[in-house]
Amino acid sequence: MFSFIYLLFVFLLSNSQQCLCLQYDYYWRDFIGGEVPRDAIVAGQNIKNKNIYIGQAYVNKSGLITGEIFSGVTEVYIPMDGIQKIDKNIKILCGTQQNLYWMPTNGSSLSSLLVNHIAVTGGYEYATGQDYQGILYIGRLKYNGEYKIGKIVSYYGPNMFLFNDNMSQVQVSSYEVLLLQK
Repeated sequence: MFSFIYLLFVFLLSNSQQCLCLQYDYYWRDFIGGEVPRDAIVAGQNIKNKNIYIGQAYVNKSGLITGEIFSGVTEVYIPMDGIQKIDKNIKILCGTQQNLYWMPTNGSSLSSLLVNHIAVTGGYEYATGQDYQGILYIGRLKYNGEYKIGKIVSYYGPNMFLFNDNMSQVQVSSYEVLLLQK
């Protein structure tokens, strides 16, 4: 009995990031070799009708930043001080697709929307010279005929959505936010 409890404890510690979100039916898995897990959340399609997935990449001294993932591509390009290419420490959002939904919002109404809704946390950012700046949510926008995934900066107003478009960081104030069904 002791060995079972010990093994369970070790398992939970080794998968703590995944287990932290299980109460919300979503979790982050390692994204390795461009292979998309079967339970990855589909966020939309690009102009070539290829699925777009939601990624999270660690940027040294900046935080966990949200961006787009495509099947077969081993790196992500995220909006962080321009655009940064990240090819390691990448996670992909997985879970139960029908438990998540997108809702239109904008920079001035996001805060009031979140009073009655639960947004999916996409990461966090550090500020230069500070330990912690704020939480990022996951945003989506139909832009030039295809969906774009990026980060919603929620910790100062007005809130904004930043994403990668052809290696340029684009900022908009109207977008969709990923929410959890209650």
